[in-house]
Parts: sequence; C-alpha cells; structure tokens
Amino acid sequence: MLRESFSSKYNVRFGTAEEFTEQVSSDFRCALLNLISGFVDRGCIASWNVVYRALCESARCIEWAWDRHADIHVVYDKLRTVEWHCVLDFIEALKSVIRAETDENLDIIRSSDSVLAEFIADVNMLFREERVRYQLDLTGVHPALPSEVTALENRVLSKLAFLKGGTVVEKHLQKARKFLAMRPEPDEENCIKELVSAMESTVKMLSGNDSMKLKKFLDSQVCRDAIHRSVRRLIQEFYGFASNEQGIRHGAGSEGEKVSLEDVIFSYYQALSAVELLLTKLSPPPTEPQEDESVLEMDAPSMGPESEGQGVVP
Repeated sequence: MLRESFSSKYNVRFGTAEEFTEQVSSDFRCALLNLISGFVDRGCIASWNVVYRALCESARCIEWAWDRHADIHVVYDKLRTVEWHCVLDFIEALKSVIRAETDENLDIIRSSDSVLAEFIADVNMLFREERVRYQLDLTGVHPALPSEVTALENRVLSKLAFLKGGTVVEKHLQKARKFLAMRPEPDEENCIKELVSAMESTVKMLSGNDSMKLKKFLDSQVCRDAIHRSVRRLIQEFYGFASNEQGIRHGAGSEGEKVSLEDVIFSYYQALSAVELLLTKLSPPPTEPQEDESVLEMDAPSMGPESEGQGVVP
C-alpha cells in the first residue's frame, strides 16, 4: 500500500492543477458515471435529474439550464468539462444525495447506511484504479493518507476520549484534516501547524499547565525517567522543523522549499507517534476502585472521598 502511494507517478508535487487535469482524466469521469449509473438504476439515486442538479451545484454553474429530462449523456457532457476539484465536490454531493434519498427509494432489505458504505467503497476503488490519490469517507473527499497513518490517528483519538483536556488535542487534529481537504489545493503548511499544535496541547494537558512549553516538558524529570533521551531529542527536532526561524510556522518549508504532501505524511507519522508515546508513557492510569492490600493489613479504615489526601488516622 505504502509503495503504491509513493510510486514514481507522484514524484512531482501532488496538488497542482496540471497534475490533476491528468489524474481526473476522461477515463476517470466515464468510469465515475458508469458507477453512478448503477446506483440510479437500482433506485439509490432517484433520477438523472438529481445527479445533474448535484453536478450543477458542485460546478457552481448557475447559468446551466436544469434539464428536466437529463440522462447519462446530458450529465457526461457537463462532467467532462468541469475543473478537477469540481469532480471531487460532485462526489461529495452525491454522497449526501444517497444518504438523503435511499430510505425513500430502496426496499427495506437494504438500509441507507449499507448503500452509502457501498458507494464509498466503490468510489475509493475507482480512485485506486485510476491512481487518483484521494479517498472518500463519511466526512467527504480528502487526500489519501497511508492506512498506517489513519490507524495511528484512530488509536490516538481513542486514548484522548478518556482524558480531561483531550478535546483540545482532538480539535487540532480535526483542523489538520480540514486544511488537508481544502480545494482547489490542500493547505499543507497549516495542516502541519495544527499537527504541531496537537503536540503542544498534549504536553499542556499532561502537565496541567497551559503555559508549558514542549522543550521544557521534555527536559522535565518525569519525562526523562519515562522516555529515552534519543527519542526526546527526535521529538524536539521535529518540533523545530515547524517552529524554528526557518520552520513552517514562519512561512518556509524545509530549506525554503514549498511544503509537499510527502512533508504532510511525514509530519503525521511524527506528530501522532509523539502524541501516542506521551499519552502511553505519561497519562495517569484509569481510576478504577481497587482494594489497597497494605491498608487492609494495617487494619486501617478505608479512605472515603472526604478523607482523601489527609492520610490514615491511627
């Protein structure tokens, strides 16, 4: 999977208009239309008029007359002329159409969720076959990240869900995704900035100090005891990639070059791995009521909430 993502076809920076004119080719548009045709024939989409309207809105072409008798040929005549990013908007619009209409147009045997999942899977297969490095999910169309990154992000989010202050870190990760999904081109720089902000928010959450700096936290005794110095240095070096004078936060990529999608993928690996490591090593353990054997042996009274922190009274 990873080798395919970094094939020689993507040696040039991904996201330029010229590159996507080739990627979202006529063959891709024909294949997309054939895919849509299957959903129209089965009643998952009410009619070609609905498809045509979604295309007009996605292409922002209000001057197009809405044909009350649109068919696959009418739709293709328009689809083959729109900009590549409008094709991605069109796919998102169809996802919303399927979610809204399947309950009314399908037999009870098939639920709207199963049809939507089928549409998403079919579109993603088409992306892979045509080597368009995008993916569709329930939130929309985004540049495709390696599956390892997605799995890592899901693990981090599951850990944050049980921590006080975890929503702040989660919001930075959500913003990173939004910047990556911007069109006509992804905003790679702001995406990486949000990933670094997620790291900063993690150390603030773990330290309980909103003014805590990443370097100071990494140099703290508790961090030195839990994490090897080489790993702490690696985290700090990545932070410098974005925050030093020539870093991304100051308007420059590595050595002044424009930030690429490969930089984003690297940053996802680094930032999410750092956050997961910090959460695993330094998060407080889950608070589950347990019997303290030492207290039982001393025959001391158990400590209720009102006596917590006051010690054991002899």
